[in-house]
Amino acid sequence: MTAVGGQPSGFRPDPTDTRFFELVADGVGRMLGFGMVVVSVRDGDELVAVAVAEGGELGRLPDGRPVPARGLLGARWHVDEAAEVLAASEDWGTYKFSGRYRTDDGARGAGDAGGSDDLDDLGRWHPQSALRAPSYAPDGRLIGMLSVALPHDGRVPGPEQLAVLERYARQAGKAIFSALERNRLAERAQLLRIARDAVRRASAHTTLAGAVDEASSAIFEGFDVVGLRVRIFDAEEPGFVRGLGQRPISMSRELLAVSEAAAEELWRRGEVLVRGVRQPLSPTQLQTAATQMVLADLADNGLDSLLHVPLGSGEHCWGALVLLRDVGAPLWTDVECAVALDIGRDLGRVLHRARIQERQRALIRDLSALDDYQSSLIGTVAEQLRGPLRTIEENLERIGDPARAIDEAAVAGIEQGAGVMIKVVEALLLLSRLAHPDDHPHREVLDLRTIVRGTTKAAGPEAAAKGLALSARLPLGPVLVNGDGDELSRLICELIENALRYTPTGGSVTVRLEQHGTEASLTVADNGIGIPEDERAHVLDDFFRGAAARAGGPSGIGLGMPIVDRIVRRHGGSLEIQSEVDPEVGTGTQVRVTLPTSTVAGA
Repeated sequence: MTAVGGQPSGFRPDPTDTRFFELVADGVGRMLGFGMVVVSVRDGDELVAVAVAEGGELGRLPDGRPVPARGLLGARWHVDEAAEVLAASEDWGTYKFSGRYRTDDGARGAGDAGGSDDLDDLGRWHPQSALRAPSYAPDGRLIGMLSVALPHDGRVPGPEQLAVLERYARQAGKAIFSALERNRLAERAQLLRIARDAVRRASAHTTLAGAVDEASSAIFEGFDVVGLRVRIFDAEEPGFVRGLGQRPISMSRELLAVSEAAAEELWRRGEVLVRGVRQPLSPTQLQTAATQMVLADLADNGLDSLLHVPLGSGEHCWGALVLLRDVGAPLWTDVECAVALDIGRDLGRVLHRARIQERQRALIRDLSALDDYQSSLIGTVAEQLRGPLRTIEENLERIGDPARAIDEAAVAGIEQGAGVMIKVVEALLLLSRLAHPDDHPHREVLDLRTIVRGTTKAAGPEAAAKGLALSARLPLGPVLVNGDGDELSRLICELIENALRYTPTGGSVTVRLEQHGTEASLTVADNGIGIPEDERAHVLDDFFRGAAARAGGPSGIGLGMPIVDRIVRRHGGSLEIQSEVDPEVGTGTQVRVTLPTSTVAGA
């Protein structure tokens, strides 16, 4: 062995272990009379001497001064070299003997080449001989050794001494294993503290992904894992998973689906959950589908176990962190589970803070959009009212001259302008009322056939004036809905007016009412100019007018379809718009409104 200065960097026995090793060395040295007793413990790939018997001597210098055995403290010996020496030694049971000696019957002992005057006495101990009791871990690794040499009487120990030496060797082996295990757990605890501190420092990030990325190295090393998965339960993309690891690991979507309920229960109970191939489970747990999926996923990925950690804050569970261990990794300890739960709380607070900030950003976006809408609304209303106001102003000048007779055309122009203004104001008021959260439609059971028939008949003169064919196709029996009669009439009226406005002379508009099970289907179809594809997404926007209307085509204020959309939604229905603008296929628009029918037997 080679003596080195300082303490080993990896293995650091606590004071209790050190004192026990010293007692073992001193006991062997004093009770059995050995000048050199050394207890060695594995540190990495070396054995390091951690205790040496007090008062022992390795020998004397030429001037007679003793060479103390304590000079061996801290000496190191590579485990491979030690294993070779042990393999070449003579088996004495617990101990392995190496060196030379003479037995009582005069035979040469191990390693004796003969011819030495020092070996004339029977059973005499040679100065280069040693007895070594190796200690092994459960996996067969050499983890330590108790070595004795230089008996004070210079004789090979007898059976009684060997029996006592074996008892000391067994105690030393247990202490060596316990010391290494405590040292391993202390190192693991230190790594876990580093991981927890890293996560807390990373908690300054505004996003969960940023915090996990920054702390991932510490998490991997501290928990001795090969992969981690983070799942946010109500992310925009269902089943959102963030995975990091040393190799690709795929988890089944079914397992991701059941993890949410498990995480919420774990968060409520303040616990984490361990699942693994070697993890003991009760028969009930083994029979659950979730456990079977976990074990199957682990086997498919060549993994041994996972730790399921809920992410939350307060009473809310926001997601889950899953830590994955490889085959051969140690079982999860209580300390690791406790630290993982702390990390789940830290990451849960990050996620909660990110949610608050996202809501703030969404609120700012909504307020900005509302401000833009308000500015657009003011501009649009001003634009809508400018024309009729100018018409009224011009015609007032014409009838304001006392010298001139009453101009009937001017009066008609004033009336027309006032009518447009009234129509815009009424539409705005209706749109505002329909959008108000506290305003609810007056509900009563109505026969939708009656409303469709009356509205279609009222629009007949306008259709005839434009040279259009307006028809209604109604079922024989009643179509009952639960709704507001005025709003449903306005809905049908707006659809028919739109169809008449954008259908050229000679065209046709058809209103069709049908009942399919528990749904009433109202369709207004025309063969008019149609809606270009790039404009269809904006048809329901307030004040939207297509290119044809803006270029001087049919007039409209752009509030008809938004009003229709709000009425449909207030009645629990849906709206579908189909349109074609293709010379080969033909043109036209079809608007279908679906409303739930009433369960009342009569109207």
